[in-house]
Amino acid sequence: MARQQFSENWGELEATWGENSTGPVKFNRLAHTNVGELLAVSLITEQIRVKQLRAALSPNAGVSSKMNVFVSDCKTREDGADEWTARTPGKLHVSSEGYFVHNHKLGHGLAHCVLVTRTPGFMMIVNEETLWQELNTSRFTTPLLREWVPYLANQLRQIGRLRNALTYNCQCGVLSVSTRKLDEIVVQGLVSGEITISSTAAASAA
Repeated sequence: MARQQFSENWGELEATWGENSTGPVKFNRLAHTNVGELLAVSLITEQIRVKQLRAALSPNAGVSSKMNVFVSDCKTREDGADEWTARTPGKLHVSSEGYFVHNHKLGHGLAHCVLVTRTPGFMMIVNEETLWQELNTSRFTTPLLREWVPYLANQLRQIGRLRNALTYNCQCGVLSVSTRKLDEIVVQGLVSGEITISSTAAASAA
């Protein structure tokens, strides 16, 4: 399957909460889950609209759970999936974990704004190196070796704990596994012989 080809086209979204709205906003990157949770978006818009979004998404604002995001003029799909699987996202909901908001002024009253979910396990790019980095965060206590990553990635994907997001112009994903389950995967791999502890690794640990 061919990898997703990036486009220079812009999509459009509008965030609404109560009687408030950002109005139509252009974006060139978007990622969401298969259940419609907005994971990340890259916007170019007026600074006033960025301020609106930042205020509405603040943990103290109390309106995030009531916010809806309507997306049009783009189609999203999993990285590597066939083009025919792409769909217009339509209505998305915001992450309950909130967002990191990165803002850069462009001049003429415009700003580039990137919203990235705070959901644990979200990765802006999914590959062996980013998975290795994620598995070595404080979320997990399972002893791991770098050479096990291909096996771990395959096992995590098989049980749905490592998934590509549905994306437009990016390649994001989410790792959602507990230390207990990761322990089980490692033990199963060692017992079956699919992964081993090399003499070099054993000597390093000694």
